[in-house]
Amino acid sequence: MYANPYALPGFIAFILNLILGSYILSRNPKHRQNQVFFFITFTFILCGLGEAILRSSNNQSEAFIGPILFYLGAFLLPPFNLHFSLLFPDKKKLTKKTQYMIFMVYLIGIIGFILFLFQYQPIQITTSSWGYRYPITSEVITIFIALWLFIISLLAFINYFINYRKTTDPIKQKQIRNVFISISFIGFIAFLTNIIPSILQIQIFPFATLSMSIYTFFIASSILEYSLFIYIPMSQTVLNKHHIHQLNRDELEKEVNARTQALLKTNEDLRAEIKRRSHAEKGLTESLDEKNMLLKEVHHRVKNNLQIISSLLYLQDTSKNKDNATDELRNRIRSMSLIHERLYRSKNLSEINLKEYLTELIQALYTSYGTETTMVQYNIIDESDVNLDIDTAIPCGLIINEIISNSLKHAFPHNNEGKININIKKEDKNLILTINDNGIGLPDKIKFTSSKTLGMQLIKSLVKQLNGTIKIQGEGKTEYILQLPDQQKIK
Repeated sequence: MYANPYALPGFIAFILNLILGSYILSRNPKHRQNQVFFFITFTFILCGLGEAILRSSNNQSEAFIGPILFYLGAFLLPPFNLHFSLLFPDKKKLTKKTQYMIFMVYLIGIIGFILFLFQYQPIQITTSSWGYRYPITSEVITIFIALWLFIISLLAFINYFINYRKTTDPIKQKQIRNVFISISFIGFIAFLTNIIPSILQIQIFPFATLSMSIYTFFIASSILEYSLFIYIPMSQTVLNKHHIHQLNRDELEKEVNARTQALLKTNEDLRAEIKRRSHAEKGLTESLDEKNMLLKEVHHRVKNNLQIISSLLYLQDTSKNKDNATDELRNRIRSMSLIHERLYRSKNLSEINLKEYLTELIQALYTSYGTETTMVQYNIIDESDVNLDIDTAIPCGLIINEIISNSLKHAFPHNNEGKININIKKEDKNLILTINDNGIGLPDKIKFTSSKTLGMQLIKSLVKQLNGTIKIQGEGKTEYILQLPDQQKIK
């Protein structure tokens, strides 16, 4: 062996792919895409090492292993590349039929390499101006390799293209575009410097091995920059402003629905976790600390989900399609978000203080409707220091949100001064919640029992859910009297 500068591209390809493949695999060794990507880099390692050995050898004996390593990588590269294209960017499992097809492609690649070994003759290793090289003299093997690389690479390219057309995620589209660019580049270089010289029996320095490293570099950069196989916080992707501004109204509604479903599922998981751990970990101080950390994280994530939904609605609200319904929906979401935020902050993760929660909720509603406390004052009296658990607090908070919102919107026209009073008390095990204002009162034409407005229907539905009753008086002032009987979760 000797120091041949023409062997440097092969050594660079060997080292670069060894580093990239090992690093990506180490991030998540059990992930199928990471495993296949590692084997792609392994084929480039073989090609780079084989080429470097050829260039650095002093004689044919030293160069003997070089072509074997190079063509082993060349025959195995197309199957691994096709396999990766079926998994890219986020498909995890392949069907039985697809698995069988991939197996057959691997088998053909192995058979092709075995045929190459049968015709391999070290005596055919010849010298060139950049060191030893091994030109394949068999036209059959040459055509087989050319067709093998072209057909399987074309199938992989088609898979990437299909995935690009199917996905609507701009980040995944950019990942696939990176792959398109790299495949096109190495395909052109390989065909120009490796395939054409073998067919025309001319000598051109082969850059294919080094150019292949660009392919792995593009994929690795997509993995690291766009977190292809690495978990990232949901808010980092959702709150990407460029992505959100591309959403139209229908897509926004789908996004809100998806986040709402995620929230409901998280709430179900939370309730199940509280019940399970309350029995299994009763009296165990160490386990209690672990449970508290888990619940804080869940409430933190739920609060983040609600903030994401509120942010989406705020962005929609600032567009040309501004809609009052968006403000009302955002206030309802905020009423739920405050509950999870208070649970996240508090030491007691199972319940919240009703007065403290209402104070924060009303302040948020005043800010939302631009109401000054100097114009419309509010007063909260809690005679019993009532605490509510999350199952009762969420619907109760939504009811109060609707009532206070109605007062702020309709009770004090023309910026009239006024006052809103809230009285909380317990009688036996019943919660009595009285809310009134000294505004203009409800119009005669509005009947609570027959009203078709969304707010009134929501109040009636939530009261029924809590097995409670509500009375409304609208003469001279508006007063709501909410009674929740036998609520064991009221403490």
